Amino acid sequence: MARYHHCAGDVSGHAAIGIIVLPFAQGSWWYAYGTDQELDSEARARVEAILDEVKASGMAPKSVMWLSAALEPDTHPTDVRIYLIAAREELEASGNPSLIEASQELQAVIELIRPTVKQPFSLEATSTLHPVPTLDWPQ
Repeated sequence: MARYHHCAGDVSGHAAIGIIVLPFAQGSWWYAYGTDQELDSEARARVEAILDEVKASGMAPKSVMWLSAALEPDTHPTDVRIYLIAAREELEASGNPSLIEASQELQAVIELIRPTVKQPFSLEATSTLHPVPTLDWPQ
């Protein structure tokens, strides 16, 4: 009888550990590596248009390299996301207004690959907007 009781404790202990570890695992790179989405045809066309625009400008050769790598067939979605982030950073650093606009469009594509999780509430919604009185310490 004690043997079965010990097993039940192990099961509940493992369940508790799983509940605690799951949020950390979901934030890890290997979990995200399996959850990133592939570029659909519309997003791929957007990236190709950005690539053409950047090539035509001749101002961001590293971005051209990153965008080309992102469009290679059979590239894993997480790798595509990393390449697009690198291209976006290069475009932002260029200082050219049209390339900065292209970087903003790349950000929209990046969010399609790994959508940001919206929190159920915001900190602003839970904070008070009026001053809170403090204690006066005796002198």
